[in-house]
Amino acid sequence: MNINFKISTILGVVEQYGELIEYNGYQYAFHYHEGMYKATELSTGFCVVSVDEMTKTIDGISAKDYLIQQIKILTISPKILNRAKRKMMKDGLPYPLNPKFNV
Repeated sequence: MNINFKISTILGVVEQYGELIEYNGYQYAFHYHEGMYKATELSTGFCVVSVDEMTKTIDGISAKDYLIQQIKILTISPKILNRAKRKMMKDGLPYPLNPKFNV
């Protein structure tokens, strides 16, 4: 499912378009931004993992499958989520940055 969503960048909040996925209770979007193919966690709008947009395969798997693999490895814990929320509060960003999308 493709969605419009917001990401958090150094320059502020930016609107993006990408593919929605869910894993372990969190929603992510795959999208292209500033020369990178990224997986962004949607409640915070923070990038979890990225590869150069020209990358086709990594270790014999597609770039998309690599991002999925990394999402599974880099599990978001309550401690990490709370750290992200504090950063967002400090930067004046609302939490959640994106609403929960119905799949």
